Amino acid sequence: MIMIRAAVEADREAIVAIHCASWRDSYREILPEDALGDRLDEAHGALWQTIFAEPLPGRVVLVAVSDNRLRGFIHSQPCAEDPGSDFVSALHVDPEARGLGLGALLMRHWADRLTGIGRHRARLIVAEANTGARNFYRRLGGIEGATFEDDLDGHCKTTARVVEWADIGEIAIKARGERIRRLSMPLSMSAELAPAWSGAAHPVDAAEQAKARRKQPLGDLFGLTDFGVNRVEVDPGTSSTVRHFHSHEDEFVLVLEGELTLTLDDRDVLLMPGDCAGFPAGEGPAHVMRNLSGRLAVYLEIGSRWSDRDICRYPGEDLYVGAGPDGNSWFLRLDGTPVKPAD
Repeated sequence: MIMIRAAVEADREAIVAIHCASWRDSYREILPEDALGDRLDEAHGALWQTIFAEPLPGRVVLVAVSDNRLRGFIHSQPCAEDPGSDFVSALHVDPEARGLGLGALLMRHWADRLTGIGRHRARLIVAEANTGARNFYRRLGGIEGATFEDDLDGHCKTTARVVEWADIGEIAIKARGERIRRLSMPLSMSAELAPAWSGAAHPVDAAEQAKARRKQPLGDLFGLTDFGVNRVEVDPGTSSTVRHFHSHEDEFVLVLEGELTLTLDDRDVLLMPGDCAGFPAGEGPAHVMRNLSGRLAVYLEIGSRWSDRDICRYPGEDLYVGAGPDGNSWFLRLDGTPVKPAD
């Protein structure tokens, strides 16, 4: 799963590393070798120290995180020449993560956030010789201007172009299609053949009852990012998870095989094949499903994804999931102390 969230100070070193690695990969045949040497690390290090130390109204820095590892970022701020437009000064992906559609995913989330606060126009500068980036921006609806000489923020002179969008909303639409184009997704497949993972990482004793569950993420196979879809198998005597509720994420379940006992706070409901239940985001009731029968139970799980703001709470346990000091999702004690997942 890939999470897009706002950058925090703890991301700075990883952002600098990706910024430098991306430049060296993208510009190695465009810029002279000395422009990509040690002084690049110093320049980008100083740049990001300033960005985090000096907040600017309207500035947006989003990062793409996978397995708690930062893999890309986008940075923009209101354009000095045109206050009604936003200038994208950097969009970079870890060269090791190229081909995953992260650039399009970052652009999509960035555009959605900007349009959500009433912003409409955008522009950026791209090197004339960087044909890969130019083609990418064209596919997102960008309109190129005439060539001019640019100093790439003082790094090195090169021929460049301005790329503009009259409607940021168009970026979000085309970026969705671009990511689908980049990913090799199946047209269809048998849900039972999807890769599965087992266990429950919750660092509480109650997780023991859920360690035998098996989840097959189905939505991820087709590039879905707004909501998750999982096929879940629960053996006799085990449970679906630890009793919980979400602050921002809705959940829905549909029993496919067997029977499950749904507990909502202190109420029990028996769910048979074809039965379904939904759990709106908010303050509960807390829920969990247990297999009290003698045979396998299988259910479909669908939920929205607000991982950058959702808080998952576990009533009765000294535990919740929220943003840790690095901005990623962490298991936390009720006093805010981070705790590692169980082995």
